[in-house]
Amino acid sequence: MAILLDGSAVVAAADMADLNHSAAVAWFRRADEPLLLGALTLGEIDVVLQRELGADASLSVVEAILGGAVRLVAPTDVAPRVGGAQAAAGRRDPRRDG
Repeated sequence: MAILLDGSAVVAAADMADLNHSAAVAWFRRADEPLLLGALTLGEIDVVLQRELGADASLSVVEAILGGAVRLVAPTDVAPRVGGAQAAAGRRDPRRDG
C-alpha cells in the first residue's frame, strides 16, 4: 500500500531545527512502501521550505520526485484511495453517505 505524505513530515525531515526532525528522518529511512506526494501539498511545502530554508530545500524535494523516491500525484489520483481507506476504517463520508 502506498503512503500519502503529509507536508509537515516533509518539512520536519528537511528542517534540522524542527522538533520532529529526527523522528521524521528516521521514519523516511524505515519507509518501505511507495511514497506519494499530492501536487497541492508540493505547492504548500515549496512555499514553506523556500521561506524557512531556502531554494535548495525545495529543490531537494523536486530531486526526490525526479529520482523516483517520491511519486507526485494529482488530487484526483488520491481521492479514491482516501475514500477506500476511510471505508475500511469505518469512517463515514457525508458527501457519499448523506
